[in-house]
This record gives sequence, C-alpha cells and structure tokens, in this order.
Amino acid sequence: MVWLFTLPGPLFLRIYLIACLLSFVGVFWLRAALEPEPENFQQIRDPYVVAYLRGELDELIRVVTLSLALRGLLKVDSKGIQTVDPAEIERAQVPIEKALLAACRQRATPVLIEANAQIQAASAHPAGTTGSQGSSNAIRSSQGQA
Repeated sequence: MVWLFTLPGPLFLRIYLIACLLSFVGVFWLRAALEPEPENFQQIRDPYVVAYLRGELDELIRVVTLSLALRGLLKVDSKGIQTVDPAEIERAQVPIEKALLAACRQRATPVLIEANAQIQAASAHPAGTTGSQGSSNAIRSSQGQA
C-alpha cells in the first residue's frame, strides 16, 4: 500500500479517479439492488387525477377547461368561458366535465366556476373526477384517507 503514495502525481490521480468511479458505481448498484420494490405501485395516468393531486380544485378546473377547450366544447375568451353547444353537456361521461360544461352554459369567470356547487361536488368525491376505482384509491391514499 505504501507504493501508492510513491507514485508520480498524474499516475496517482488516474488511479484515484478510477477508484472513486468504481466506488461510486458500486455504491449506486448496491443501493439499487438492496432497495425494496414498492408493494402496491400504480402509475396514475389520468390527467384529471394528476391535476387534482398537483393543485386540488384550482388545477383540476384548469386541466378540465383546457381539455374541453381543445376538444371544441368550451369557448375561452377575455370575457370568460362558455359552453359552445349545450347538447354536449348530456353527452359528457366524466362527472367533472359535465359539471364544468353545465356551469358554463352562461358565460362564467374562473372565480364563478370555482365557487359552483356542482363542480365542488364533482371534485370532492374522488371518483367524481374519473369514475375509475384505481384513480379514486390513488387520490384517497394521497390524502391520507385510505
């Protein structure tokens, strides 16, 4: 081991660098190998659930509004948000979409939409955003209600 300290500078630095890299890779690999896999790991792919988990009602309204506007069901302008075709309200299958379309029959502002009782009811129940059991379990567990 004494020979290591008698090496010329550049050679010593190369050996030291290789030892550091091997140590780093070894610790990284060992840590990954020993870390247990989560038992009940589910990926949440529903954008409404992700929005609700990210920012609760505010973010959920933004994402639903954007989704409906991109599909041509809502008209968004500087005066507010309005449903383009009232017949589409009954065709909406997701409760939060139906509530938002109904709230926007008459031109509405974001503040009025957020205060709407139908929207609050549709978003308060975890299954009200998607209707899927897996997503509602994800929301409940993230809120500590599981």
